[in-house]
Amino acid sequence: MPGHAAALLFALAALSAAAPACAASLLLSFGGYGAIAQDHGDSALADLSYRAIGPGQGDLPAAGLLYGWEAGFGGLAGAVWADCAPCGGEIRIAARDPAHLVVLERFDAAGWARDEPLDWRVYDLGWGLLGQGSGTAPDSGHARIAPGISATGGLILQWGADAYDVGLQDLAYRVDAVLPLPVPALLLPAALAALALATPIPARHRRRWRCAD
Repeated sequence: MPGHAAALLFALAALSAAAPACAASLLLSFGGYGAIAQDHGDSALADLSYRAIGPGQGDLPAAGLLYGWEAGFGGLAGAVWADCAPCGGEIRIAARDPAHLVVLERFDAAGWARDEPLDWRVYDLGWGLLGQGSGTAPDSGHARIAPGISATGGLILQWGADAYDVGLQDLAYRVDAVLPLPVPALLLPAALAALALATPIPARHRRRWRCAD
């Protein structure tokens, strides 16, 4: 194999080996009519916890529990909601390895008996606000929210405006071992650099590469 091709393949292989593979999505679903257990959805990768909070935003004291429900919140087959009104709902996803990255991919929201105002916020575990949004939790069908927000160590989802009347279902997240890297963007410059270093310059072209005297 020519020397420049071997160097190029070596650079590509090295970078590909360092690039992380995203973990499979985990789907968090709710149903039944009882309080959501604090270990609901726990896995070898993440520890989850749930609570209702008073009106407001950020690090608020607990105001109650989150409960499951069957049909009734829009078109959702099941839902999680807060047992007090007006209240917010909160779901915390903490990676068991604090160096891992938790990614909130999406969740579905719907209103009880009528369209309800929806707002949501995502924080890191230190209560730094990572993203937020608002809209309508419909009585017919559901709204699908796709934040695509990530944080090292874990994140916290809060929702309302009143989680007594706004239920969530099918929360999808994943836990990645390392930060995702923009692999294609890294491969090209490194590969070109390796190719340039390994490719001999024909004598008749060397003068073009010299700096001006």
